[in-house]
Amino acid sequence: MFDNPFRPWGLLPWVFEKLPKKKWQLIGCLAPEQRCLGALESLFKKNLIDTYLLLEIIDPPHPKITKKSKTLRDKIKSELKKLDKKSNDHILLCNLLESPFENVLNKINSFIPDSSENIILDISSLPKRYFFPILKRLLSKSDTIKNLLVTYTVPDGYGDGELAWDPLNWNHFPSFGPEGYEEGEPEIAFIGVGFLPFRLGGLLKENYENATVQFYFPFPPGPSNYQRTWEFVRKIQSDFRKIKNDEITRVGLVDVPETFRQICKKTGFGKREAIFAPYGPKTFSLAMCIYACKKHSPVYYTQPTIYNPSYCHGISKIEGENETYVYCLSLDGRDLYKLESAD
Repeated sequence: MFDNPFRPWGLLPWVFEKLPKKKWQLIGCLAPEQRCLGALESLFKKNLIDTYLLLEIIDPPHPKITKKSKTLRDKIKSELKKLDKKSNDHILLCNLLESPFENVLNKINSFIPDSSENIILDISSLPKRYFFPILKRLLSKSDTIKNLLVTYTVPDGYGDGELAWDPLNWNHFPSFGPEGYEEGEPEIAFIGVGFLPFRLGGLLKENYENATVQFYFPFPPGPSNYQRTWEFVRKIQSDFRKIKNDEITRVGLVDVPETFRQICKKTGFGKREAIFAPYGPKTFSLAMCIYACKKHSPVYYTQPTIYNPSYCHGISKIEGENETYVYCLSLDGRDLYKLESAD
C-alpha cells in the first residue's frame, strides 16, 4: 500500500481557499504571547468563527514572573476585546499543573456537543501537557467531528536567555501513560530536538540506554535558533552518549505530515513499540501526539513549572498575513492520519 497519502496542510489563507466555507469552533490558549491570537484573528477577519474557547493557563506563583505575566495577558485580553466585545465569556481559567481531566476536558465536552462537526485546535500557545490530552479527546469524537483542523502560528522571535524553569520529574502526560509496556521495554524512543533538554540525557541513559533513539531535528532551524538546537544535542551527548548521524532525522520545521510519515516508517508502520519525548517544536509534537493516540504509545516529558513571560514575541508575517499553518487531520469524516501499511 502507498505509504505517503495526501494530508493537506499549508498557510491559513491558502488552506481555507480550498475548503468549503463553514463556521468553525476554535479551542486555543490565552497566553502572554501575541501569537496566541494569530489564528483566531485571521479567522475572525474571514468571518469563519462560530464560537471559541481560550484556556488562560496560569503558572504557579513566582515573585519575579507572576506580575509580568499577568500584565502581558491583560494586554492580550485588550486586543482580543477588539475582535469580540464579549470575549470574557470565552475564557476558561486553568492552572498549569492541574489535571486537564478535572476541569478542562469536562468544559470541552460541553463546548463541543454532539452537533459540533467543525473543530479547530490552535496549539500555538497551549502547553503540551494540555494539548496532548485535548487532541486525544477530539480524535476520540471522530463519529461526530467531521472536520478537525490544527493551527500553529509562528512567532516573530524567541526571548533571550532561559525560556522556562524548574522542571518536574520525568513523567508521562495525562492519559499517555505506559500501560501497554508492563511486560517489556519500547524498542525505539523518539525525541524532539528543541531548546531545553531538562536533564533528558541522564534520563535516557538511566531508562533507555538499550533502546534505539531517534532525534527529530528542525531543518532549517533559522540563524537565531541554530545554536540553541545544537546546544540541546551537545547536552544530550555529554549526559547520555555520542549521537550517531543515522539517529538524527532532519525534518522541515512546519512539515507535520512528513514528520508523521517518518515516525510511521521508523516504527515499521506500528510494528515496533515506541515512546515519545516531545521536547522540540510544537509541530513535531503534533505529529508525535497523533501517532501516540493511534497506537496508545506513552509520552514522557519533564514539565517546566514556570515559563518565561517573554518566551516569544510578535507574529511572523508572510505577505502581510500572519504566518499561521493549518493541518487537516480529518475532512468530511475521513481520517487523514491513518497508520498506513508498508505491505
